[in-house]
Amino acid sequence: MADFDHYKPLLDKIAGSKILGTGNDAALLTFLVKATVEGKALKETIIAIDFFGRDSSFDPSSDSIVRSNVFNLRKKLESYYIHEGINDQIRFEIPKGSYQVKFVKAEKRLTQSSPLKQWGMFGLVVLLVTYTLVISYQYYSGSRSLINHNPYYNNPVWSYYLNSENPVLIVLGDYFMIERIQFPDSSNYFIRNPMINTQTDFSEYLDRNPEMRESTKKLGQSYFGEEIPRIYHQLSDILGGIDKEVRMKYSSELSLQDIREYDIIFAGDF
Repeated sequence: MADFDHYKPLLDKIAGSKILGTGNDAALLTFLVKATVEGKALKETIIAIDFFGRDSSFDPSSDSIVRSNVFNLRKKLESYYIHEGINDQIRFEIPKGSYQVKFVKAEKRLTQSSPLKQWGMFGLVVLLVTYTLVISYQYYSGSRSLINHNPYYNNPVWSYYLNSENPVLIVLGDYFMIERIQFPDSSNYFIRNPMINTQTDFSEYLDRNPEMRESTKKLGQSYFGEEIPRIYHQLSDILGGIDKEVRMKYSSELSLQDIREYDIIFAGDF
């Protein structure tokens, strides 16, 4: 195992990221990495006293500060390596049930993770770009003559979209996620409230609960269900080669004007 200085540049990069650059997340990761490298025991009580400043009376059964913060750190690391840290050659992992850090080479981790979890939004973008290129190729190669052979023209659902003169808008069902900050340690966690699906819903929620304004904000990224890539594969078969405009939009950004102007195909959870 390399010494701590070997991992310092990666830790500095993480500390400057949007996902882990706030609160104590980066500092907690640095503490765990250094303790792991130095071979120190990483028990819940030790972390509570040495990092969070608890005294010797700390009781893990009544105070979950270590477990909750490490849980959030794991989730944020997963998100970081999907986005800003996707090209990092060495990744920090904290296995469940442990506080010791594993140092994993990126190539090894890619072979052990499912493509959906590893690629996340990046994988979705690749799928969407591929879908667009396929349609463009079919259009410019003169394959529009194959439209009449599309079996979905006789489908009672899809025939409307294929024969309509209106452009098509594919709406992605993104989850409206909330980030809640816990004081005084500034740890945070993500919340999905099915009653809050738009910024308007969120503003009304804060109006009803003004005490939450300081500690609650909208998460600055979108989340999709794992069904989205599969749906796009199906839509590429159905809409491939049609001679009309096909656009995409998040459900949280859908407007009344969109409903007036487009034939809507909703993909995902509503």
